[in-house]
Amino acid sequence: MEEAVELLNGAATIMQTVTPSAFFNVKVGTDIDIKNSINALLARYNLMLGKYTEALAAANNVDLTKRSFFKFDAVSQNPVFRSSLVTNNTYNGLPNFGLPDTLKPNALDARIAFYLGNNTVPVKVLGFFKSDADPIPVYLPGEITLIKAECLARQNQPPDAVAELDKILTKTSDAFG
Repeated sequence: MEEAVELLNGAATIMQTVTPSAFFNVKVGTDIDIKNSINALLARYNLMLGKYTEALAAANNVDLTKRSFFKFDAVSQNPVFRSSLVTNNTYNGLPNFGLPDTLKPNALDARIAFYLGNNTVPVKVLGFFKSDADPIPVYLPGEITLIKAECLARQNQPPDAVAELDKILTKTSDAFG
């Protein structure tokens, strides 16, 4: 992960002065917002490494209104849907994400219906895995907000951490709907 962070830091430096060319965008596409994805991945990996200051700085640089996703279609299929949910290697979700009663989400949490449908056994996995053509986000806006909350909590800033958590609990929409 250290090497990944080093490479992403190098990419972040380049992105400060270089804008992808039209040629690059035609060849590679624009489904992934490179600058925001770099910062989101820096936030994610630095958090995993326990580098909370760096993770928080990267998370603060992510524009939560932008979308970055891996695009799929009938030829290049959503790998989670194709390999896990509609084959003989079938997996199902677990009610309340498999969490024990002491940690289960509030029944009104919209993520339950989004990811798990009616949340009853057998649980059908939904979310970004309903079909071969469903795109998979590189990161979610809520993930970035939760990274901020964790970094703040681990840096002994509970009121600021709670404020970030409250953003999750009170949000009504995000870039992915």
